[in-house]
Amino acid sequence: MLDPRIKRGIKITVLSFTAVSLLLLAFTIDRRTFETLGHFNLEYFPIVVLLWFAYRFSDGMVIKSVAKLLGHNLSPLKTFQIVLVGVFLAAVTPFQISSIPVQIYMLHREGLDVGKATAVIVARGALFYLALLPLLPFIVYSLGISSNFIGKILVGYFTFTILTVFILYFISVSRPDLILKLIPQKLAKVKVFVLQETANLREGIKVLLQSKDTLWVSLSLMFSITSIILLGATAPFILKGLNLPPQPFRSMPALILMYSSMLYTPTPGGVGVAETIAAALFSPVCPKHLMGIFIILLRIFTYYLGALVGGIIFFHQSFTIEQIDKTDRSSFDVSAD
Repeated sequence: MLDPRIKRGIKITVLSFTAVSLLLLAFTIDRRTFETLGHFNLEYFPIVVLLWFAYRFSDGMVIKSVAKLLGHNLSPLKTFQIVLVGVFLAAVTPFQISSIPVQIYMLHREGLDVGKATAVIVARGALFYLALLPLLPFIVYSLGISSNFIGKILVGYFTFTILTVFILYFISVSRPDLILKLIPQKLAKVKVFVLQETANLREGIKVLLQSKDTLWVSLSLMFSITSIILLGATAPFILKGLNLPPQPFRSMPALILMYSSMLYTPTPGGVGVAETIAAALFSPVCPKHLMGIFIILLRIFTYYLGALVGGIIFFHQSFTIEQIDKTDRSSFDVSAD
């Protein structure tokens, strides 16, 4: 039986994306849009699908690589499924990090104890930001010189967020007591939550820093960087499919920035927020009369296609939300080894 929370989330996501798409088309379509419909290069869209597969597969290989560091040999197919199920749940629940409990549960079903499963997912997130670090100067430079005012603000926000995450990672691992001192005594539950999360974070970082298997550590970082680049490559190929100049040195950083800025959006799948960010970031590379079509295609190929496939996998699995909730509560016991 379909869980009411998931059912409600699916309805909200479908209705929200439909409404946002109609608004985008209403504000961007004009006579020029219909004149260009016959000039689209449809042969580029199968390439976009292949890029989507390679991007999600590489993301799954990050999980496989980190699990290998802990002595578990997961199949690429299983880690691919874990990624896509996570995309589905992130699309139908608030905040992009809401999928973490189910990914922990799926790893637990593959033989990892809950502590190790949590460490794998946390390490994957740390690797994402670590992989962004060498790309940061290129993104800031490329978008900083080409974006409009809102785009420049987003570039600044992106830079601030990445640097803040690294600082918090460092403090959480080295001096978690400093964070606890900032929380008032009245917020005891918050203190417990922060303590549990910093413990999980230390376990995840420890997997990477203390491992002597340099091959799999290097592979995990390589797959993280590869997945980010493959994600970014989707944008120029969609532009090419719309018979527009691909401008990869502008469109790729814009998509990477858009994706990175959505990780903590409160709406399911970042709907509404993502489209607004995209309109600001891609205005230098996409004319207004095709902007609506471009953003819709971008969201379908970079997000909703994964959510659709992930949903099929999710409903094919035999676990329930109650099992996931139970595993999520157990995930705080990172000492269970």
